Amino acid sequence: MDRAMPGEIMEKLVCDEGRKREEAFKLFLRTTPEKAIEALSRVQPLLSDLGITINVPGGGKFVAASFVEGKNDFWSFGDNFKKLITSWVEEEVTPVELNISQLSENSGDDRILDAAGGKEAVEITLGQLFFALSDERLKDGKVYFAYIKRTDIAVSFRWHSGDGWDFAAAPVGDPRPWVAGRCLLARDSGS
Repeated sequence: MDRAMPGEIMEKLVCDEGRKREEAFKLFLRTTPEKAIEALSRVQPLLSDLGITINVPGGGKFVAASFVEGKNDFWSFGDNFKKLITSWVEEEVTPVELNISQLSENSGDDRILDAAGGKEAVEITLGQLFFALSDERLKDGKVYFAYIKRTDIAVSFRWHSGDGWDFAAAPVGDPRPWVAGRCLLARDSGS
């Protein structure tokens, strides 16, 4: 057996996909290292980068309630989201690059945030989220979600053709998981 092989196995075990890695480790204990490494290589990451970058140029003061007032492309706001935007004010919306990753399986916030590098690494402001909505690529019917800075809130949103944007908000750590196929809108790792 190659002496580097156990190190390679451990490197693959100590990543974000702990449960699947544990299964692969159990396979390793029952089989050859080569078969275990093959099984580990088939583990799909929780978040797959879709290669889409959205540049938010930033801007001046952002007052959420007045931003949505009188606009016809906002269709529905859940009760938690209404509470969030009622008094939300940002003195300055800072420029940011956002990217989109898709969930490969149902998952709760803790696993998603671990896979993405932590809440502080991915959270965006509500102003950045609203400015990003002008990007037509978000109007594809997929359900998106984002973790909002200065809160323990995750916002989900979706474009409904003919109706407009539909928003909801839930506390981070809500027991209901995000469903596979949903897309995380987050700061690009280089931002």
